[in-house]
Amino acid sequence: MNRMSVVTDWRTRDEDLPDVPPGGEYERTIAPQKFVALRRIVALNLVLVRLRIGAVDDVPFELESADGRRRTYRPMDLDDAALRERIAAVGAAVVAPDAIAIAPGLEVRVVLRNETATPAKPRVALLVQEEIH
Repeated sequence: MNRMSVVTDWRTRDEDLPDVPPGGEYERTIAPQKFVALRRIVALNLVLVRLRIGAVDDVPFELESADGRRRTYRPMDLDDAALRERIAAVGAAVVAPDAIAIAPGLEVRVVLRNETATPAKPRVALLVQEEIH
């Protein structure tokens, strides 16, 4: 049996988050503590510009939906053999056309950009699928 979970710390208060200036970028690293399949990335206030898994730079993704200040992205083009090999070399695996299995402790890095005219607080979450035993 599987269930969808959110991996991030939404409890961080806005006062504790930096203000990302217009045109500025913010990098966030999230390392799940159990085996999960990365299905989606949700960004609030900012736009996802880069996705990295372990040492694999530029994992391809696409905008799935945008609703006001919330944008949802998903991995894409994961059928490329060279990309699959690079992902496997860091301890991850492509498990679906839009999902990557992540080993515990493997870092997922996202780079977000503020494309608005005012400073914004960065919020990002990984939507993952985990197995329930």
